[in-house]
Amino acid sequence: MTFKDNVIKYLIRFAWLIGIGTIVGFAIYGYSTGIFYSSESFATFVRNYSTFAPVILFVINIVNITIPILPGAHVASVIIYGMWVGFLLNYVSIVIGSIIAFQLSRHYGRNFVRHIISEKTYEKYMLKMEDGGKFEKFFTIMMFMPIGPDDLLCLLAGLTHMRFKKFVIVILLSKPLSIFIFTTGLAAVIQRFF
Repeated sequence: MTFKDNVIKYLIRFAWLIGIGTIVGFAIYGYSTGIFYSSESFATFVRNYSTFAPVILFVINIVNITIPILPGAHVASVIIYGMWVGFLLNYVSIVIGSIIAFQLSRHYGRNFVRHIISEKTYEKYMLKMEDGGKFEKFFTIMMFMPIGPDDLLCLLAGLTHMRFKKFVIVILLSKPLSIFIFTTGLAAVIQRFF
């Protein structure tokens, strides 16, 4: 492993630890101040104290595609801004994040991807990746699913012979349905039970 590979690996781990620390810190703060008592109190907190909340959620969604720092940020968008604005915020940011993940993986190659995902996961998808046509069909089907390893597949797609134009078309057409089903469904569950 080269020095550059080690630096990338440690930067990714550091970002992940910062993300986990942020989640834990905010959870403690939120429960101690009552922010999490209801979705309304959480939404009020964000609207009142964070004028940059849409930008922050947008950036978190983009980064989360490549390095999962704050999982569930796209659900927060729907809870805070409502179904349609939250959906639009999620759709645009997830499309941009998916394209960035694809391009990073294409540019930096296998070593970059192996720093982000486990060796076991990488090997699991390796057979599908070697058969380009099979992977492209699998990728397209999985992008339409509301639950699946979308972020991982965007990274892996960059390692295949899939054309960039085809990747973008699949993402643009598949993401509206999958994002809508996942975020609105999960937001409804959260509002119902929490």
